[in-house]
Amino acid sequence: MNKFIMNKVTVLGLLVFVSNLFAAGGGTGKSYLNMTEKNALVYVQGLYDAYSSAGLLKQHGIENCSKNDSSIQLKSLLDQWIADNQSNREKSTGSLLIDALKQHCNPVLAKQAAGTEVVPQQNVAPAKTETMAEYVLRMQKNAMKRMEGGNTVETVAVPQTKLKTNNQDQINAKKQAEELARKQAGTEARIQTEIAARKQAELETKRKAKATVREKTQQQAKQKAKAQHAELESRRKAEVAGKRKAEAAAREKAQQLAKQKEQAQQAELEAKRKIEATAKKQAEEDRKKLKAVAKQLHEMPLSASTLTGRDILDESARRHDQRYEFEVQRMTLIDKAGNEEQRTLRRFMREINDNETRYLSVFLSPSGVKGVGLLTWQHDNSADDQWLYLPANGKKMKRIAKGGKKNYFMGTDYTYEDLVSESRDKFRYEKLADETIRGSQTFVVKAIATHPSVLKETGYSYRKLWIRQDNFVIVQVDFFDKRKRRIKRQKNSNLVKIKGQVWRSNRSEIEHFTKKHKTITVITKRSFNQSSVPEKNFRARTIVSGRVLR
Repeated sequence: MNKFIMNKVTVLGLLVFVSNLFAAGGGTGKSYLNMTEKNALVYVQGLYDAYSSAGLLKQHGIENCSKNDSSIQLKSLLDQWIADNQSNREKSTGSLLIDALKQHCNPVLAKQAAGTEVVPQQNVAPAKTETMAEYVLRMQKNAMKRMEGGNTVETVAVPQTKLKTNNQDQINAKKQAEELARKQAGTEARIQTEIAARKQAELETKRKAKATVREKTQQQAKQKAKAQHAELESRRKAEVAGKRKAEAAAREKAQQLAKQKEQAQQAELEAKRKIEATAKKQAEEDRKKLKAVAKQLHEMPLSASTLTGRDILDESARRHDQRYEFEVQRMTLIDKAGNEEQRTLRRFMREINDNETRYLSVFLSPSGVKGVGLLTWQHDNSADDQWLYLPANGKKMKRIAKGGKKNYFMGTDYTYEDLVSESRDKFRYEKLADETIRGSQTFVVKAIATHPSVLKETGYSYRKLWIRQDNFVIVQVDFFDKRKRRIKRQKNSNLVKIKGQVWRSNRSEIEHFTKKHKTITVITKRSFNQSSVPEKNFRARTIVSGRVLR
């Protein structure tokens, strides 16, 4: 019993402090909410210290988990509890604080206590139902009576017996009151420190908020600048696209005009070709008639004095030209130092129709030139077409450009134009004085190109041909460049009679006087059968596949 009275006495200072706040209207949760921030902090801390000293916190099992909480934390817990339980705002603030601490320390206890007043236990809380304000005021009166030396003190929830005190109790109560005053001063100082820290935190929060706003403003400015730049870039691209579109339209229009012009030119050329073809066709028919007459009279001796240069070339072609011919050739290249290089190749010739003949030459050895092929489509009425296949360049044939036929073929002394029979309608033939060559009487004919397609591509100003009078075989040819200088000579020898009036030379030698180089070709195999020169051999696919080598 004396222990209970001592506990009551020790809270005198706090009771005095808290009673002043009750007088300011802090009895219920509703009146507590109307307090200033500072008064509310002091009030909550005072309530907590009073309950702690009175043993209420320990009795409810919430002292240990809350003894280290600051006044700001205690106020925050109380504010949150009142906000979550609006219907209990009319309850006393002390009861609400106990409920808030129960929620903080043990939510189960908080649920059991929700909606009830704080009921002091025996020897602690009042026995009768009263508010916390009435309880504190009554406890203050009792304390004052003890300090005045009274012998009667109102008890609360204890057996109805008188409590007696002595002078020593008064001294102890005074000391404890002074100690509580000092603690209260420390509490106020701590509250001031917490308030200052809170203000500093608020200032820091404001500073950070300003910094955030400033950063956000800067970001918005950057985004705006970026958007403006993007808009300008979009406009620039649109302008560039518009210019490109206009340029493309202009180019397309120019191309259409050029195409129309080209079509008109092609139409004009086609008309000219048709006229020339008609004239040539008539001339060819006339020549065929003459050939028919000559064929009837071919056994009759020809008079050298009456033959023209064209007659001599026509007669040579009539006797020796075949529709199909296949040869295997052995070629020897000799340079000015006397070094020799041996090559082997196949040569195919096939007459497609009266106006077109095709030629193909393919190297068999050595390995450095194996598979290299030259394909020629000779046209009587237009320029010839030639393609060169080099295996090292892949599965594609390269067309010989116009003007390129004057170049030399694969290091030999033959130019591309030397490798095909000439279309006689594209040349003019002048008969010169007869000569004797290697014991044989020969006609001498000068061949001069007259067709525009030949004039553009040939590398010669003219050629001199020596043709034997007995069998009309060309046994020698001299070649003259554009400056009319003799640059090379071809000699055909080892003549053999094939059948009837058909003769062939089995050896040909070309000597280039400027390069001091020779090319000797010897025929090792020959055939005039159609099966030896299938038409498929003259297709690019067959050549690049290598089937012509098998």
